[in-house]
Amino acid sequence: LPVDVLRDVVEKADGEMRTLFAVGLYCGLRLGDACRLAWEEVDLDRGAIVTTPHKTAGTSGAMVAIPISAPLRRVLETIRPAKPRGPIMPTMADMYTNNQRQLVRRLQQHFTDCGIQTVESVANRKRPRVVVGFHSLRHSFISHAAMAGWPESLVRAIVGHASPAVTRRYLHL
Repeated sequence: LPVDVLRDVVEKADGEMRTLFAVGLYCGLRLGDACRLAWEEVDLDRGAIVTTPHKTAGTSGAMVAIPISAPLRRVLETIRPAKPRGPIMPTMADMYTNNQRQLVRRLQQHFTDCGIQTVESVANRKRPRVVVGFHSLRHSFISHAAMAGWPESLVRAIVGHASPAVTRRYLHL
């Protein structure tokens, strides 16, 4: 997705939805990891989020340090409580755990409200194919990091890809 469209998606969201879209876009985290992100993993003073993504935890167990970009810092600073503990987005964490389908519908509706076509019809298939969703933010993170000159090894480490070929599938330059 183009930068102006992505910025629009984040800015038009409010509350925890805005935080969730910002974390997805500026960290490249999968939906579950973004929803469950805790204040204990965020170090605004050092400018990094240090977390262990759940999907890759079983294979590498690797903790990753994700630089906090200026736009994400602004979002996090506006919501940081006096004693930051627990989930950054408690409602999103609860919804991801207890009603993931409703959460995904809300996210898709936000993309649609921003004028983004999220599905396309496919011949010989009853249901349309999702072409834009929360995971698109992960693709955008990887693409924008590459365009900004980040080393591929750093991007791969952050997103938990074992293979450069997988990371290249996410690149849309």
